[in-house]
Amino acid sequence: MKLKEVSRIESGKNVNRLNKNKLANQYTSLDAENDFYLMGKETEQCSNIIAFDLYPKIGNSSARVISEENSSKIILNQKMCKIIVDGTIASAYYICYLLNEDESVKKQKNSFLQGSFIERLQPSILSNLEIQLPSLKEQRLMGKIYVKSIYNNYLKKKLSDMELVRSKAFLRKIKDKQ
Repeated sequence: MKLKEVSRIESGKNVNRLNKNKLANQYTSLDAENDFYLMGKETEQCSNIIAFDLYPKIGNSSARVISEENSSKIILNQKMCKIIVDGTIASAYYICYLLNEDESVKKQKNSFLQGSFIERLQPSILSNLEIQLPSLKEQRLMGKIYVKSIYNNYLKKKLSDMELVRSKAFLRKIKDKQ
């Protein structure tokens, strides 16, 4: 099955063609980063919209479900697109898992990018990716496990960073007393 059979893909908007009101309601890179790490918080009430980076970065996951809070925002960046998933056929979280982690999808993306000077996935290429979909129930379970693991990893990293800051502050206090 092709991705376009379970979703609709919309390219980011050209900034020059929008009025000031729409410019104020834009989906930023900070929104994208927060949505990626925090998408595990909304597994029960999530949007069916995925933001996808068309210029893949090595080692970075490029698909994330847009939070309910950000779902009405406009993607102005033409380096991104929206994938609107038909929730009766596919789970948005599972589609994120496929786009970010699935070996078959990675091979397809790499073959499309081969020989390209600028690595950019066209929305038309993205829509023609072959994907395998288990039952919707299995997709939801696998998608939930995927985003919960990302969220748990985010929390562990945040906790580790806070511990490092506390340790450095403690060491400064000791040094200042000397």
